[in-house]
Amino acid sequence: MESTNYNSLILKLDAFIRKYYTNKLIKGVLYSTGLIAGFFLLTILLESVGRFGTSVRTVLFFSFLLFLIVVLYKFIAIPLLKLFEIGDRISQ
Repeated sequence: MESTNYNSLILKLDAFIRKYYTNKLIKGVLYSTGLIAGFFLLTILLESVGRFGTSVRTVLFFSFLLFLIVVLYKFIAIPLLKLFEIGDRISQ
């Protein structure tokens, strides 16, 4: 009797943990889409208003790429890894 209750509890906890990281992943996709689109529009606005030279355009391009990598890592890669049980997760 106790082992079935314990197994049921463990199954419910595992389902909650999967749902938690799935929700974090969905929220991360939405946040990263908004942040990347906003930063892209800001970069294009700066370029169209400033009409910069090659060196400033290069800095803008690589700063956009760095921002893209950081946002994708923080909001998508980390929850995705935790969803697949890689790295530290919520313990039971």
